[in-house]
Amino acid sequence: MTLRNLNVLLFLTITLLSGLKTTMIETFYCSLHFIVDYPLWTLTFITRANQDYFQTNILLSTYIYRNVEGLNELYSRYRFPYGPERKNVTVQFFVHGITIVTQNLCDEKNSSENHLKNPLREFCSLNINSDTLLDLIARYGDYHRKASNNEPACLYYGFTSRKLKSQNSKATTLGWSWRGHLCNQLKELASWSPKNTGFNPRYSANVGVIAAGFDGTEGEMTFFHEIGHSMNADHDDAKDFKDRQKECNPSDAQGGSYLMYPTGTEGLLTNNRIYSNCSLDTISKYTEILGRWKPKCLSTTKTVKSKCDGIFSIGEICDEHHTSSNCCTSNCKLKKGAACSPSAGLCCKSSCQFHSAGHQCHSESECKKPIECLGTSATCPDHERKFFKADKTICRDGTLLCMNGSCELSICTLYSLIPCQLKGSKDTFCMIACLQNDGSCVPYHIISKSSDSSKPLYFPYGSLCDSNRGHCDQFHKCLPLLLDDSANPIAAGFSSLLLTDYSTLFKRYWWIFVLIILTQIILIPIVLLHFRSHCISSNNPFLE
Repeated sequence: MTLRNLNVLLFLTITLLSGLKTTMIETFYCSLHFIVDYPLWTLTFITRANQDYFQTNILLSTYIYRNVEGLNELYSRYRFPYGPERKNVTVQFFVHGITIVTQNLCDEKNSSENHLKNPLREFCSLNINSDTLLDLIARYGDYHRKASNNEPACLYYGFTSRKLKSQNSKATTLGWSWRGHLCNQLKELASWSPKNTGFNPRYSANVGVIAAGFDGTEGEMTFFHEIGHSMNADHDDAKDFKDRQKECNPSDAQGGSYLMYPTGTEGLLTNNRIYSNCSLDTISKYTEILGRWKPKCLSTTKTVKSKCDGIFSIGEICDEHHTSSNCCTSNCKLKKGAACSPSAGLCCKSSCQFHSAGHQCHSESECKKPIECLGTSATCPDHERKFFKADKTICRDGTLLCMNGSCELSICTLYSLIPCQLKGSKDTFCMIACLQNDGSCVPYHIISKSSDSSKPLYFPYGSLCDSNRGHCDQFHKCLPLLLDDSANPIAAGFSSLLLTDYSTLFKRYWWIFVLIILTQIILIPIVLLHFRSHCISSNNPFLE
């Protein structure tokens, strides 16, 4: 080989390596710290976990981890410019920590100085409004940053079952967050005044709050929506995008609205679970600016430390802090002779041994068969496909279909169609309808080839209707709904049960309660007789 050929080969090699270097995609990680407040813990403990402490924490932490997994799947689709050189990067998220305000924590008596400075105990109060709750999350994030040797999370998000007000106080909302506050520290707002009406948080920070829903679509999409705000995305109908409405606010026939549209969706259309170009352009401008000041809370590696705080998390074998269980040591290691800990999953007995294979850890549901332990793990294998019922199994009273073990697929797919919402007569707003190939929106019962095709099929109680501007009541009427972010007035339906100290009220006004009971004894038979044909369905999806 001649010297000239060697030089050519060397030049080509250097060029190739340079090209590879410039096309390499770097990943930046944003750590998320979650706070689950006391009403949500209590609600889960009573209604979903059979009043089992470990099962409650497992359900909540699993819910959080799955939301983050879905978030990473969403963001893995996108590339964003970073810094003045505008290099392409991906953004991924990981769980920095989970703080759950449990009954044990609220009952704990500790008067140490550090304990008094920690605002976490204030989440135990049942009488907290929306702005105070957001302020509490901001204050806890500030406390956590100082208590963790200045290693703060990128974002602090609260999950609650409380009723959240929108900014105008005329409606409820599923979530609220500050736009473009990634990594920001606690800051008191100059414009804050206690005389202001409506949603009036005092502090801004890298925080958000979500009215949690174990429904696999709306709750998850609300989380994605609020994270979008944290990444500086605005709503798709914002004034800045008024000339891009065809692109960023398409019709159902064109795939439906995107994640950052201000009203909620059922998540059944193609665009419902992704960001629009308007959102991506805004996020891209923000990541470019972020890269100029290189915030410490964004890193190229993710480090998850075992915290041994009573919440079983990645990297831990067990975690029984604040409990009376006896399978785990104080530094979160299994004790001698223990095969597992109940803190790690529902397939571990209190005797610290695995349940035998075949032991049922979850009962049958609409889209899953009874789930059984494997006999070799503490984890209940509810994501094993062998426990999923067949895809397109009818669920939710015949209004949806199962897909991958979840009741989330539109029944219109039985006819290779997509869902749509009827317009025109208000009496039809809550009828399930499908979009025909000619662009017309036709009620499902007209398309259906079943024997009972003359009977309209209605959306479940609480579903969105009228182009997502309302929700269906138990009589299949579409009630108007004022929305801010992805709102639904039923989403935090249990919160009213948790916001009152009934024991104190009863002691003070016992005679009123007696009078109410006597009145009900007289009126209930009369009311039931009169309204027996209009009973509320027991299949309210928000009570599942």
